[in-house]
Amino acid sequence: MAKNPKMVICRNCNNPISEKARICPFCGAKNKKSSFGKVFFLILVIVAIVGVIGTHGFKKREEKIIWNDFELSSMLPEPKSNIGELVADSEERFCIYIYKTSRNEYKDYLAECEKSGYSVESEKDETHYGAWNEDGYKLSLWYIDSDERMQVELETPMEMDELQWPTSGVAAMLPVPKSTVGTIQSESSDRFYVYVGDTPIEEYNAYVNECSEKGFSVDYEKGETYYRADHADGCHISLSYQGNSVMSVEIEKSKDDGVAAAGNEPTDEAESDEAESIVEGEEDMPDTEGTATENENAELVNDMRPEFKEAMDSYESFYNEYCDFLKKYAENPSDLTLLAEYADMMSEAAEMDKKFGEWEDGDLNEAELSYCLEVEARIAKKLADTVQAE
Repeated sequence: MAKNPKMVICRNCNNPISEKARICPFCGAKNKKSSFGKVFFLILVIVAIVGVIGTHGFKKREEKIIWNDFELSSMLPEPKSNIGELVADSEERFCIYIYKTSRNEYKDYLAECEKSGYSVESEKDETHYGAWNEDGYKLSLWYIDSDERMQVELETPMEMDELQWPTSGVAAMLPVPKSTVGTIQSESSDRFYVYVGDTPIEEYNAYVNECSEKGFSVDYEKGETYYRADHADGCHISLSYQGNSVMSVEIEKSKDDGVAAAGNEPTDEAESDEAESIVEGEEDMPDTEGTATENENAELVNDMRPEFKEAMDSYESFYNEYCDFLKKYAENPSDLTLLAEYADMMSEAAEMDKKFGEWEDGDLNEAELSYCLEVEARIAKKLADTVQAE
């Protein structure tokens, strides 16, 4: 077992780094040795937000708006200000910036939305409000003090049909959910991703327990609305409660695992052919052309590509786990075993950041950029709340 590196605190940004590191990987400052005391973690996600906004060069495009001209505007109260900037307007999603809005006007608008029925599973703080109505429409409000801007976003309910749970491939390893309503985003022998409706939080928790009993309990991570775990047979699951009685279920075969997915065991002949190709140096290469075509033809989810939406949800789920770790550390800062866990999490964070680097800024449409900023803002707030609670 590899020896865990001794960690010290960067005096410039307060992040834990290896004692042997001459330059802090977080802020670039030169490393001067110091003793390991109570760690106050820098909120790295805020940097990501600034980077995204800076890259796209946020510029106001204020103009007079006519509220009733928008596709979904009839579902919401009309704001007091008629100066705004339209971000998205379609049958599935409406997003607009409303300028010249004071904080009190934002609070008044929020109250009107609550009276209009947007109060299901609501989340509220000083600058954000999120909730559904009984018909499944999702409302998100944000207020930015710096330029007196209110962001209003409304998403229509996800379209779901009768769900036919797969009986082969990796999906066959999972328990079948109680609900038979949902929409499959991705299905293959090695990967399965689905949204399941009519699943309140109690049934989501019951499903998490069923998965655990099925063997998905290796190296597990669990929060109030997410669950991630491995199986001894080499598969990984990621469960998440999305809200409004919708949960997401993802399972995939580990890329470095040689165990075949359930119902897809290789034959001796196949194993022989694989061994022969390795000897000859003819390793299988992914069909990137086919993948690209498949991605281009994939049905959009709320104006976003499914693979992008899945990636952002996974990104947010990771930082939910990260906040849980921070709380655990705050309760017992003398537990040196947490350093190893922190190192693992930072390694995973680096891997996730690398994957997100593959999404070039120019490839994001307006809906994806807006959702990216929304996720980053939620993460930043949760991290800030976690640090302040220490």
